Amino acid sequence: MIQLHAGSGSWEIQLVGPHFSDEEWAKTRHLVVRLLQGRKRPGVGLLDRLPWKLYDGTNFFGDEFCVLYARVPIDAYVEASELEHNEDARKAATSIASAFGELGIFVRFVAFEPALDGVPEPVPNPKVSTDAAATTRALADADHLLQTSGAVSAVDRVHTALHGYLRDLCRGAEVEIMGTESLGALWKKVRAAYPQFSSSAHGEHAARIAQAMAAILDTLGTVRNVASVAHANEALLTEPEAMLAVNAGRALLHYVDATLRN
Repeated sequence: MIQLHAGSGSWEIQLVGPHFSDEEWAKTRHLVVRLLQGRKRPGVGLLDRLPWKLYDGTNFFGDEFCVLYARVPIDAYVEASELEHNEDARKAATSIASAFGELGIFVRFVAFEPALDGVPEPVPNPKVSTDAAATTRALADADHLLQTSGAVSAVDRVHTALHGYLRDLCRGAEVEIMGTESLGALWKKVRAAYPQFSSSAHGEHAARIAQAMAAILDTLGTVRNVASVAHANEALLTEPEAMLAVNAGRALLHYVDATLRN
């Protein structure tokens, strides 16, 4: 949660619930805007930028206060996070809190955070057994980007990690590879080179899943090139679509590494 304004005392925030009904909030917000404009104070632009609502809040000490709070989609959150270090934005937030105070409403915090509703949870970052520094670094980069910039930024790094890992496995099995082979082509070579993938009692069923995974991997390479931030693409994946791509790549990494370990 990013706090643009924090009053004195503990910085802990426990949201209790909305302070106003939607109708009451609309009226109060209008009064605050008029007050800011009449006083010629900053804050109106910040109020318009995010979907703010007024909430009752408390903390470990039982303090009671209000929080001007917004939950925003992850893409908008990434864009708005620059406000955290923007002095003008912080002054505007303090001005807004002061305007609420003139109306008899104590706003202790102005804060916002990402709305995660509807966004799939990421598959845990795999720790594959490889000596390839590029693969390990790409996995670490993907995990960092997921936490800071979202799944769209992580697609390229997951693709790089998977591509490097499969190439490493081919080299380990002394399988000849070309420099331009796709993920799907590498995956087929890895399955053929390592008997662990066909030794199961249900190898036939696993093979069907593997064939489907090959198609998924080829598509992952396509979206990495035309819909991720790996290149200057105008139309990017949505966050759920990007998370699907990230999870597919990570799931395969988990499966391949676990199979070869056993």
